[in-house]
Amino acid sequence: MAKRHYLPYRDAALDEWIEVYIKHLKQVGGELGISQDEIDLIEQLVITFKQSLDEAFSKKAEAMAAVGRKNTNKRAMLDVLLPQVQRMKNHPNYKESTGQLLRVIGAEPAIDKQKLKPKLKYKLDAGKPRIIWEKGVADAITIYVDRKDGKGFVFLTTDINPDYIDTHPVPDDKDAVVWKYKAAYIINDEKVGQESEEIAVTVTRTGETNY
Repeated sequence: MAKRHYLPYRDAALDEWIEVYIKHLKQVGGELGISQDEIDLIEQLVITFKQSLDEAFSKKAEAMAAVGRKNTNKRAMLDVLLPQVQRMKNHPNYKESTGQLLRVIGAEPAIDKQKLKPKLKYKLDAGKPRIIWEKGVADAITIYVDRKDGKGFVFLTTDINPDYIDTHPVPDDKDAVVWKYKAAYIINDEKVGQESEEIAVTVTRTGETNY
């Protein structure tokens, strides 16, 4: 069975992981073909990412802007880090013990895919349904919608990052509609587990909703 990716998904866990990675990269990076300039670069990117992460956590009033900067810096860091790790793994001097030291070996999955079941919630975002879901161990989620047009549930989208906003317009001949949604998780491009419970969302032309 394939292992999960070694990189932690949540930022707090990534923050702790990167500390260990940088510490040991300085010790073994040279043996695995990583130059001092590359080590200095990733260390500086890590510093910038951690500063942005601290800002995102501490400045709630500026959370949206801070998270955006954090994500940009995180992407810049990972764009260097991930190829760097792969280069070391491809190096003839690479050993599994070194990978364990750097924590670049994914953990064995301990999940029962058949029991995975999304739990959908929603709220209106500028009058449009925002389908709220948690990613967890899944790679993505496939969302289906029933617009009460006689077609039943049909494919809406495959979403890789929560949440999803449905921008479909309300029909011109109606002031309000009730749309239903359900979803299923995707892992390795395959639908897994059980479909979620259905949720019903009332959307009006003015963007108001009835509960």
